[in-house]
This record gives sequence, structure tokens and C-alpha cells, in this order.
Amino acid sequence: MNKKHTLFMSVFLLTFMLACAVPGLQSGPVPAAPTADSALLATIVAETVSAAILQTEQALTPTPVPTATLPVTVSHSLLVIQQDSSTLYVDQRAGYQITIPFGWLAVRVNEPEYRDSFSLAVAANQYVQASLQSIQGRDPDTFRLFAFDVREDHVQKQFVTNLNFVWDPQSSISFDTDEQLKAGAAQSAQSLPGLEVLSTAISSTSSGIPVGLIESKLPTQNASGADILIFQKQVIFNAKMGLVVITLSTGEGLKDSIFPEVDAMLETIQLVAE
Repeated sequence: MNKKHTLFMSVFLLTFMLACAVPGLQSGPVPAAPTADSALLATIVAETVSAAILQTEQALTPTPVPTATLPVTVSHSLLVIQQDSSTLYVDQRAGYQITIPFGWLAVRVNEPEYRDSFSLAVAANQYVQASLQSIQGRDPDTFRLFAFDVREDHVQKQFVTNLNFVWDPQSSISFDTDEQLKAGAAQSAQSLPGLEVLSTAISSTSSGIPVGLIESKLPTQNASGADILIFQKQVIFNAKMGLVVITLSTGEGLKDSIFPEVDAMLETIQLVAE
């Protein structure tokens, strides 16, 4: 196994490990990545990655707001609140952009919008608060963005549907075959007890960007000890620079509505100049 493939596996497993400790679930030991990969994980940490968007309550209502662009930060990324209250995320370092739909709260660890999010009306929900608190301390050099579905009726069984965006500037995946995709899914299933991979597929967006898709389910317990079933959808693609892995985690009751919503979001991915 060459170094680039091994590093891809490291990042792939890292995103699944994060899913073991997603907000609203009982905390427990997180499986470790294979020892051979642990040194390679250090290469994921590159330059300081941070960007800011002041996510206001106005941006979380269906009332259209004027397009607002915050300046590019040292992370070379920005977020734009658009007329329809969706949020355009542009990662100029990785070289791609994507639109987060209305109803999702997008935050960056340790950035102003993260601190400000605790004062929003939606954060009065204790499970949204727990979601926000759970990402504190995550490495922003790797975990570029978190987005939480803060629609009130979408917080079910104490679980908040969430997206996380992981970027590895030194890795990539080949879409010539599905070998790497299936190998990553199989190793993830071995590393996480109870994880069942439902499907793997290679597809492409309408703009021609190849993507790897992995769907899985994981029986677990929420913070109160009740049994719940979490469904995940991972999207893997090569940006202008490096590998991006987007992981959706949602409950059984929302799977049929959230999966199509994320599929539509993926159609907004565009590669941009670094």
C-alpha cells in the first residue's frame, strides 16, 4: 500500500471515528486508527485554517436577507449569506465551493461565528447546545466546517443531524476503479463495532466532478441511554488541492428527507482557483 493510499485510509477512518462521538450520543472509547497510519495523520495538520461568518438569527429565518460577504481570512476561505438565506462556503485553499441550504447552522471551531452561535435563539435547545459544545477543541486545520440542522422538528431522540467537512491537503483518491472506496468502507466497518456499510458507489455531479459515496448505519445510544439508529452518508472528492470528505449523520426518522437534501447540496460543488 503506497503512502498516498495509506494517508487516504487514515483520513477516511478519522471521519468515521468522529461519527462515534457525534452530539447527542453516549460518549465512549473511539477506535484508534491502525498504528501504521498514526504518524501519517500528523501530515494532515498544515497551516492555520480559520474563517468567519457572523451567523445571525436573521440568517436563520426564511426571510430573504441581502447578500453579505465577509472578508477572506488567513484561512483563505469565506462564507456568504445569500438572498435565499442559504450560505455559500468557499474554501480557496482547498479550491472548491459549496452551498449549505437554509436551516443549517454553519460554524467554524474557535471562530467568532462559533462563539456567537451560543447566543442565537436556536441554541436555546439543549441538544443544539450540546452539539456546539462537542466540537470545541477539534483541530480546525483538519475539521474545516461543521453544519447543524437546527430546524426544531429535526431534533429527534436528542440527536441533531450534522455535517462535518474534513480536508487533507496531501491526499487524494483515484476514481478509475472503486478499489479505494470499497477498501476504506471495509476497513471502517472493521474499526467500528456495529457499523454496517449499506452501499458504495462512484458518481459525479452535474458539473462533472467525480465523487465517492458511502452509505452506512450505526446502532448506538443517545446521551440518555436510549437505543437509536444513526444513518451516515459520506461524500469523498478531490478538490483543486487535496481530499475533501463530507460526512452526514442523521437519525432514522429523517433519513428519507435529509439524504435527498444533501444530494442537492452536492450539486452545488464547484472547483475554484486556489
